Order: sequence, then C-alpha cells, then structure tokens
Amino acid sequence: MSISKVTLRRRPIKNDMESLYLDFYPAIRNPETMEMSRREYLGIYIYLHPKNEVEREYNNEMLLKAEASALSVYNL
Repeated sequence: MSISKVTLRRRPIKNDMESLYLDFYPAIRNPETMEMSRREYLGIYIYLHPKNEVEREYNNEMLLKAEASALSVYNL
C-alpha cells in the first residue's frame, strides 16, 4: 500500500466564498463505502475577498483547522 500525498485545495463557490477540500494522490479507498476517492470536502468555507479584520481572522482560523484535518488524515 502506497502513501497518498494530501494537498489542501480551494474551490470558489457562490456568495464570494471558497470551499476547502483535501486532494489525495493517488486516490485512497473510503473505509465506509470501499470506493476509491480523490477528494474529501471538509465543509469549511472561507471568504474569497475578506473585507475587514474579522473576516481575515476567520479565514486564518479556518485555514488552520483545515490544515489540522489534512495532517490527521495524513497520519492515519
């Protein structure tokens, strides 16, 4: 079994936001469905163009949370 490379990526969505997801290469097997998967959406959304300090701080906190998710998946 080879180790997958995990990359945190962003995808623009409506309302001037971005969705964060993990990209795996090569694909990994989902233990629940036993299907191969390249992406796992985290359900974390950040502002595409933060307008003030509160939105910038929110983005920083959510990016740290997403990076922690990537590290926990990578260490499994």
